[in-house]
Amino acid sequence: MGITGLLPLLKESIDQTHISKFKGQRLAVDTYCWMHRAVYGHTEEMSSGKDSTRWIQYCMGILDMLLSFEIEVYLVFDGKNLPAKEKTEIDRAASRSKNLELGHAEKRKGNTAEARSLLARSVDVSPRMAAQFIQVLKKHRPQVKYIVAPYEADAQLAYLCTHNLVDGVISEDSDCVPYGCKSILFKLDKQSGRCSHLALNSLKTHTVKGFDLQHFDPEMMITMCVAAGCDYAPSPKNFGLKSSYRLVAKLKKPSRLLRYVVWYDSDMLDGAMYSWWMKAFFV
Repeated sequence: MGITGLLPLLKESIDQTHISKFKGQRLAVDTYCWMHRAVYGHTEEMSSGKDSTRWIQYCMGILDMLLSFEIEVYLVFDGKNLPAKEKTEIDRAASRSKNLELGHAEKRKGNTAEARSLLARSVDVSPRMAAQFIQVLKKHRPQVKYIVAPYEADAQLAYLCTHNLVDGVISEDSDCVPYGCKSILFKLDKQSGRCSHLALNSLKTHTVKGFDLQHFDPEMMITMCVAAGCDYAPSPKNFGLKSSYRLVAKLKKPSRLLRYVVWYDSDMLDGAMYSWWMKAFFV
């Protein structure tokens, strides 16, 4: 989903630490996050359609760092596109195409830095690239487990975590929080091993003025994040994460939230969004 603004609001519960703290643990990785970071160093060749696999070296470097601390790694790859995200995927494809066009234009002007930034945003991490990485794993790191999720990796990460098949997850996406991943590592640095860590149970012990989640159960957390806007649908008019928090803290249940919006502030929802909210919360 990618919940805009969620992680900054949770900063009091996020610790700065080192990957060595997790020595011997089982960690599942949102591998596409690594792949997106890896292709940044090879944007020109990849945006021009060249068949490069040099980006794999970056991913292998992070993987080997985890293995050096005796971490049992589960690499999780995205599967099929979710039908519910069709519009988002179309918009992202259009954005990549536009960035490719603008990137080549800046390159012709001699604006190297701007061209590189735009071209990096034009590269699509594809299933074919995932297959290439898996083949390298099979040959050179056969001890590393990997999973291709039915759809997006986030839900698979959450399944592994909530069923105690792993001790935590490594991701860059805030949607691991409403999914209920109990231990989440963000911003893992390949060189230093430094990272940010959020233990989900810390949300029950930290009091944050204006955003206190101590009394939020899992359903309330999901309701708040979905209502605030995610990849599946935009938020209602003038309705961000803090607005969603205040209403969910008061109303508790998604059914009450929907009734409030429909009865007391119907201008917030147009017809299409009303239908989407009905499906998201009640189907």
